[in-house]
Amino acid sequence: MALNPLGLYRLKVLGELHGQATETAFHFMTHSTSTMTTYASEAQAIVNDFKLQVLPKMQAFACQEWAAKSILIVTLIPTPGVLIEDRLASATGFQTDDSLPSFCAGLLSLRSGLSGRSGHGRIYVPGVPENLSIQSRLEGSLLGLLSDLGGILVSRYGLAGSFANARFGIYSRKLGIVYPSSNPTQPVYTHTGFMTLSSAIARPEIATVRKRKLARGI
Repeated sequence: MALNPLGLYRLKVLGELHGQATETAFHFMTHSTSTMTTYASEAQAIVNDFKLQVLPKMQAFACQEWAAKSILIVTLIPTPGVLIEDRLASATGFQTDDSLPSFCAGLLSLRSGLSGRSGHGRIYVPGVPENLSIQSRLEGSLLGLLSDLGGILVSRYGLAGSFANARFGIYSRKLGIVYPSSNPTQPVYTHTGFMTLSSAIARPEIATVRKRKLARGI
């Protein structure tokens, strides 16, 4: 039986490029088939599976100058949250080219199947190789590697994903966060804002981190 209430988690890949910190965020929620008995064990299971399934796809896309330093996960529901940090010994990008400036990123557009802006999201992937981009657009093979990252998110954690414990999706702060009158400065996360991923589209244009909403990644 799944945990009650269902866990809501924010996972971040913390990295470094050209001396600058990078941060890419992912939201997960407990799936009905989960057999985990605690939020800590479920969070750890998500981190372990993410390291095997998703992180290598990020590395395949990124240049060797980018290095993932740790994976951090925290529960948003329930609060106060469980926090786990898994430090990574050696997780650099696989591409041998130099990187574009640290404010450049690959862009994955996320879809939940729901209409409107709240049903859409984005992931920004750091470490764009300079020699595999032309006129601010990703060259064909690199676009394919970014598409592979989107593909594993859908097939492993999407609507019909093979991972039993959790689903990955878009979290709308507009729909999901409330501010109680008793403490209007402290946001409270609800399940209403979570929408399971249905598709992920790799965009050829290179994105920038200069204008970025909270938790959408760098």
